[in-house]
Amino acid sequence: MCATLRSPDEGLRQPVVRRPPVCAGYASVHAYTLEAADCVAFVPTQGALSWALGVTSHGDSEVLGVWASPVADGQVGLMMAAELGRRGMQSLDVLVDGVSGGFRWAVLRSFPLASPVESCLRLQATCLSHVQPRHHASVVGSLAAVWRAPSHQAAVSALRGLEAGIWQRFPALVRRCHEALDQLRPFWRLAPQSRLAVLRGEALAGRLQARASAALRRHGPFESGPAATEFAETWLRAAQRRSACEAVAAPRRPRRSPAAASSAMSA
Repeated sequence: MCATLRSPDEGLRQPVVRRPPVCAGYASVHAYTLEAADCVAFVPTQGALSWALGVTSHGDSEVLGVWASPVADGQVGLMMAAELGRRGMQSLDVLVDGVSGGFRWAVLRSFPLASPVESCLRLQATCLSHVQPRHHASVVGSLAAVWRAPSHQAAVSALRGLEAGIWQRFPALVRRCHEALDQLRPFWRLAPQSRLAVLRGEALAGRLQARASAALRRHGPFESGPAATEFAETWLRAAQRRSACEAVAAPRRPRRSPAAASSAMSA
């Protein structure tokens, strides 16, 4: 929970926070931006709230915090890395950068052994900007197969298949997707299990991002930066806990033996 200080310039300062300790090491940390210019009165036009999700090697996840800045850049990365270090974080395997700018390099100053990769979620959003909303669901479904390709070459082949087929009428989308794949080359240098873990973290972060953005829009203008940061962080943590509970409560299909699966396919 965030505790705020009241002062004349509080809208331009970070809230004083009492956040819990974090794990000593994370398999991946995913950082994103909540564009809040239209609903946070204190933030100038280019302002944003940046937040991070940590995923452990066991698959457990937690919202690490929310940080406000007039511009989401290296300053946010420095603040985030310094605070996480004070809260007990010592190592990081993969940094998933959905903030851009100088963010990753600021974080890597504190965690130089981390492997930085672009966020598929952020790149996917830039791709979707080239098609009308009614096509978003089908494009996201098609891109899922591209992101899960076993190699960069396989991903390019999958994209070319889409280009020659159902995406012939979206040349701007195809060009942007090829650019995105070039940016994602470091992603395919990760081990297969690391890539899968990153994609799972991105899927969770995407759900939380969408819900938090909707909550910010419903809330409307905030009186200060700390108020916006506290609201976003409280909401993200609650949404993450709900998501974890939903995953536990979801019914699981019983596993079938290979023989049963074979007979079912031949039936």
